[in-house]
Amino acid sequence: MKKIAVLTAVIACLGLSGAPAWADEIKVLQPMGGTVDAGTTLVIKWDYMFMEGMPQTAAEKKMKIELLHFTETGGTGHGGGKVWTVDRTIAEVDVLTPQYSWNIPYLIGGPNQVIRITMVNRPTLTAMSDPFTIKKGKIEMSRVPAKVTNIQVTSPEGGKIYYIGDKVMILWSKALLQNQATVWLFVCWPDKTTCGGGYPVANTGSYEWTINEPEEHDLVIKVLSHDDKYVGYSGVFHVKKRILKPREGLVGPIKKK
Repeated sequence: MKKIAVLTAVIACLGLSGAPAWADEIKVLQPMGGTVDAGTTLVIKWDYMFMEGMPQTAAEKKMKIELLHFTETGGTGHGGGKVWTVDRTIAEVDVLTPQYSWNIPYLIGGPNQVIRITMVNRPTLTAMSDPFTIKKGKIEMSRVPAKVTNIQVTSPEGGKIYYIGDKVMILWSKALLQNQATVWLFVCWPDKTTCGGGYPVANTGSYEWTINEPEEHDLVIKVLSHDDKYVGYSGVFHVKKRILKPREGLVGPIKKK
């Protein structure tokens, strides 16, 4: 079987060769350990080798880039090793592109950071970078507003009841976000600190959200700028299950005696 491969310029420069692969392979070429500073740009590079033919559709070519970190638990066997945490989804890109430039937010970082790449339609095809360190940066005073200014979120409305399964418009002001193409949306408890995973959306000022909560809750919507500088919250609203009332006047067949 003839192997067809996409090789990045990095692979060509390294002159890598060896035994043929027997299945599709994907790997992270950069970062390769070391330390990077928050607030700078990290160029993430990868290589994808395939056997039968080049992916054709956008879905076949979609790859997810994530930032993870791990904590050493010590010991061996049960109870030993590493505990992994997914920090954020960085981007979804075309796997056939050679690299992605990520602007690292200022207030994230630490040791044992790892970049993971995964084919979206083939989640078993995945790879991770070598561990590296993100050194948290100090935000220059000129970058910090004199007053803390929040993103105005006007919907969902505080105090209102919404029903599970309904579609609700999330509405926010773009006044502070003129130069940002995307924002992150979160569903949070009323304490505003316990939230589900963030979802990146286009910064249009609106997003149609389908309420798919499994149970009734008081909730808050959080809107966060992609550089973590601005944040806004909706008021506390309630989601509940819709009770369907039986139609009046409809009666089943009468059982004959």
